[in-house]
Amino acid sequence: MKKKTYHYYIRMGIAFSAVLFLYKLTYAYIDPGTTSVVFSTIAYVLAGAAVVFSFLIAPIRKLYKYLKGRLKNKDSDHSGN
Repeated sequence: MKKKTYHYYIRMGIAFSAVLFLYKLTYAYIDPGTTSVVFSTIAYVLAGAAVVFSFLIAPIRKLYKYLKGRLKNKDSDHSGN
């Protein structure tokens, strides 16, 4: 990770100050349909994360069972001698 310098903090302070002091009020309107779009987007993201997680977990479980079985067989071979 790159070390942050003094100039970085100065620039971030200036940017933060600009956001705080140079804003204008906007009288925006959010229509009721926007809420359903936001909720459906959140649902799609969560469903996608669940699918990715399930595809990653299945091979890891198979590898774990395989290695566990190999170690158990190896231990039983040595204990019998």
